[in-house]
Amino acid sequence: MKISKKKVSLTLYIVSITLMFSVWLFVVLVSKRFIFSGEGIGVYSVLVYYAAALGSAFLWWVSYLFSKNRRLSIIYWLIFFALTVFIALQPTWWAAPGISS
Repeated sequence: MKISKKKVSLTLYIVSITLMFSVWLFVVLVSKRFIFSGEGIGVYSVLVYYAAALGSAFLWWVSYLFSKNRRLSIIYWLIFFALTVFIALQPTWWAAPGISS
């Protein structure tokens, strides 16, 4: 059975977007109480997101090497920048804020 480059490329593309979006969603869901109160997200959430974004960009790059699909590249980078701008514009706290009952 021969696997085509196009199928491998599409699979890696889907995995890269799924990885980035799922980590973004995880960060937002974990920090939603702080985001809605205007306190932002923690520094470790930012670190986890950027580590996942770097891994996702690497998967996209490998995908792009197999099949140079410019349309999918534009879609990927628009999603990447939209999610990253949302994370980057959140206030980041360097220690856990006081949690009161």
